Amino acid sequence: MKPTPFIQICDLEKSFPLKRGLFAHLYQQQGYKNPHVHALNGINLSIEKGEALCVVGETGCGKSTLARVLMGLIAPSKGQIYYQGQRIDNLTHNERMPFRKSMQMIFQNPYTSLNPRMTIFQTLSEPVSFHNAKLTKEQVDDKVAELMLSVDLNPDLSDAYPHEFSGGQRQRISIARALSVDPDFIVADEPLASLDVSVQAQVLNLMKDKQQQHNLTYLFITHDLTVVKHFANRVVVMYLGQVCEIADANTLFTQAKHPYTQALISAIPRLDNNAITPIKLAGEVPTPLHKPTGCAFQARCHYANDRCRNEVPIPMQIDVSTLIACHAVEEERL
Repeated sequence: MKPTPFIQICDLEKSFPLKRGLFAHLYQQQGYKNPHVHALNGINLSIEKGEALCVVGETGCGKSTLARVLMGLIAPSKGQIYYQGQRIDNLTHNERMPFRKSMQMIFQNPYTSLNPRMTIFQTLSEPVSFHNAKLTKEQVDDKVAELMLSVDLNPDLSDAYPHEFSGGQRQRISIARALSVDPDFIVADEPLASLDVSVQAQVLNLMKDKQQQHNLTYLFITHDLTVVKHFANRVVVMYLGQVCEIADANTLFTQAKHPYTQALISAIPRLDNNAITPIKLAGEVPTPLHKPTGCAFQARCHYANDRCRNEVPIPMQIDVSTLIACHAVEEERL
């Protein structure tokens, strides 16, 4: 019997209505009475305990929306989410509270994710006290000091405010806040995007160390494939709200199957003599205001045919580690 995945996402969809604004007015003039932005279109995904699953894709493909739906910050339009076999997407705020401790999130921008009116001590002690009401003040103080030391920050700085720290230090504080309640699962939504390259390496190494120390499971969202190569166990490639390919990191970078994945990997800068000629994609990314007909990538794919334009590809298992949604691969045209 196959074990139950740590996290299971089934047929997940999310659309946002355009009720006001310029775009809503323009589309209503064109005859669309109820325009929606379709951010997620039938996502099926499983995450195993202890792995680092990276989600990649260009801006607007639905990565951050997936993270927020998974964490319960926004409700899905359709589909189910299971945590250790229990469905959680349909729970009320109070019913979901026990899962808040187990599931934490690190946001993209450390300059906005920390409350500027709260000291670092207040930021870190609040979740500790809330989820551990029996702790004494001294125990909370010790926990905060331990958290700051764990992310290489001096506990003497706990009375300082976020604006007194650098971007890398703020992101370390965000990591400490996520770890403050001893979670099992962390969603990291582009946590390195606003940091310098040298600081990115420090934060990434810190996150890997914490994964090993606490057996953490990560859903790591990024658009930087060089980060993926060093951090991920498995990679999910998304395009326009749909999953194109799922593979382990080594397989993805050496034997990418989907045309979109191949184009992404060809664009990675290289310093060796084995540089790949970048694959130039035709056309522009379609608007998410309408669900794509057929394959989401067909408008820009060099291998698209009539079937690609009319029939949504069903993800198929290529081997033990690779899942792909592509008619060209299925028909061996690629």
